[in-house]
Amino acid sequence: MYRYADVVLLLAEAKNHLGEDPSEEINLIRQRAYGEDYDPAQHAYASGSQTENMNAILEERLKEFIGEGKRWWDLRRAGDDFVFQEIENLDQSTSYKLELPITLDMIANNLLLEQTEGYE
Repeated sequence: MYRYADVVLLLAEAKNHLGEDPSEEINLIRQRAYGEDYDPAQHAYASGSQTENMNAILEERLKEFIGEGKRWWDLRRAGDDFVFQEIENLDQSTSYKLELPITLDMIANNLLLEQTEGYE
């Protein structure tokens, strides 16, 4: 089951990745969250660069889904740079750890599979 905010913010992510303006979706969530206290002059988001837009989407998702275990997957979808920016004790020299290794029995069953880089 997906919540309304999840669907709308995932749409904003998709639009941003396509180079489109995600501000309408971000503002829909903000309007719903602030309710009668929503003031466009104070709360509305205006589209920026793709990185600025992604940061705004991640911020909305953080507020909306706090404690729901979605943050890691949000960062992974956003890209490695966002992961390294957010998780201070993760070093870029070990970025291969962001992906899981392929088990040896899977490789044995399919010789076309190649081990994930860093786990050879």
